[in-house]
Amino acid sequence: MAAAARPVAGQAGAVTAGRRFDLGAVALAGVLAVVVPTLTMLDAAVPGRALAAVAFAVAVPGVPLAYALRLPHRLATVVLALCLSVAAALLGGAAGALLGRWDPLTAVTVTAAVGLVATPFAVSAIQAAPVPPPDPAPAAPRTGRIWGLGAVAVALSLWWVATRQVDAGAAGAVGLVAVAPPAYWLALLVLAGVLAWALLRPVLDHVVLAAGCLAAVVCCYLLVNVADAAAGPGTTWVHVGFVDFVSRTGELATGADARFSWPGFLAGTAQLVATAGLADAAPLALPGPAFFAALALPALWLIGRLLTGSPRLAWLGAVLYVAFNWYQQDYLSAQAVGFVLYTGVLAVLLWAFMSADVPPLPGPRWRAWLRAPRRVPGRPRAGPGVVRCPAPPWSGWRRR
Repeated sequence: MAAAARPVAGQAGAVTAGRRFDLGAVALAGVLAVVVPTLTMLDAAVPGRALAAVAFAVAVPGVPLAYALRLPHRLATVVLALCLSVAAALLGGAAGALLGRWDPLTAVTVTAAVGLVATPFAVSAIQAAPVPPPDPAPAAPRTGRIWGLGAVAVALSLWWVATRQVDAGAAGAVGLVAVAPPAYWLALLVLAGVLAWALLRPVLDHVVLAAGCLAAVVCCYLLVNVADAAAGPGTTWVHVGFVDFVSRTGELATGADARFSWPGFLAGTAQLVATAGLADAAPLALPGPAFFAALALPALWLIGRLLTGSPRLAWLGAVLYVAFNWYQQDYLSAQAVGFVLYTGVLAVLLWAFMSADVPPLPGPRWRAWLRAPRRVPGRPRAGPGVVRCPAPPWSGWRRR
């Protein structure tokens, strides 16, 4: 009897932890919805204001709105929350600049109000969520997690040492390969070993894999920026200047440069600069490549999980993305923001399509194919966690 009760107890602990995460995310969004507009109104120079403003831009109002929708999948909810928040920031900034009513305080206040109104509905949805079925997969050993996270910490320490030693100005035709210090290559080697070890283990540890991917993003994308204490490439500074123009005038100089036809990105970033209490967008541009790559990882993982049906292959796809992504396009730019939104929308739509019931299509196969575009899928019904995903479409054809 005791052995039979263990899975139930473990499942109850997982449900409690998941619900605690959901409630914590909604509570954090609620705190940001109160604190950030208040700091903006007072223009208070307090430590951490810029970090709070960035967190506000990616969590409010998306987190309470996404949870209030009661999507039966936690990761899809997180991805949707991110997209909703970023879209709200872009729309709020663009509306003020295009309508001639530039007022960042009003924009963030309205956004915060929407998030606060949705918060009670989000809490009610979380508390009313059904208990998911038991997860048959065994838990990852704690000892391996400690060793894995310790190795990630060592790699980040080596990377930090490398940023103090590298002379990016001495790079020649082969780039950083000739000037990167041994500490940098050792950091990459340690990270590669950790990720390979974590991917090949019989039981996946999602915590170690997520930490390894985020550390790889930092090591691969921020070496030059941190070493020089300035953002790159040079086009970044053009965008910083454009954002500064919007911040000072509240308008878009559409007749001066075609890139002012990006009202959402430029005005949204200018609004974030005002909310963060910064003089310009330069401090936001420095961590830009790593920031945008990290924002895209949850959606990319979900896409890989849905298409392959394997969490291991999904993590492999995330690792390959970090290793081979053209990170010079992930600087402070409209295309970086667009990539995050595009992957997020694609992941949510793919999940909804693969998780929903659709009406049956009786009759010959040729007639079924002709009628298929006219079907209206039902509401997705996947499990509330990330452990349940439908099989990929090529795993076996079934007529519906």
